[in-house]
Amino acid sequence: AIPLHMEPQLREMNFGEWEGRSYDAIDAEDGQRWRAWCSDWRNVSPPGGESLDAFVARIRGWVEATQPTSKDALVTHAGVIRVVRVLSGSTWDEAMASENPFLGWIGHPL
Repeated sequence: AIPLHMEPQLREMNFGEWEGRSYDAIDAEDGQRWRAWCSDWRNVSPPGGESLDAFVARIRGWVEATQPTSKDALVTHAGVIRVVRVLSGSTWDEAMASENPFLGWIGHPL
């Protein structure tokens, strides 16, 4: 009896040409661009993919429009969780160092 809403805005970052591939496969097949992205992911977009600024704007737009409460549960990917952490006041370094356990439960004050 709990309502379920699929939210396209809460999808993981769009990795363009790399979508659906493992990090190891991307490195093996497109190592130069992969390493360039890894070394400057805040400013470099995956080829044909979403920039960090666009990703953050998408999540921020959903948060502002929806205004989730403590009664809402979001089931999503680590990238989205990290953006939510940053929107909640964490630095990117803190958000990237945080653990996001598979099927784990994490509370965030939005």
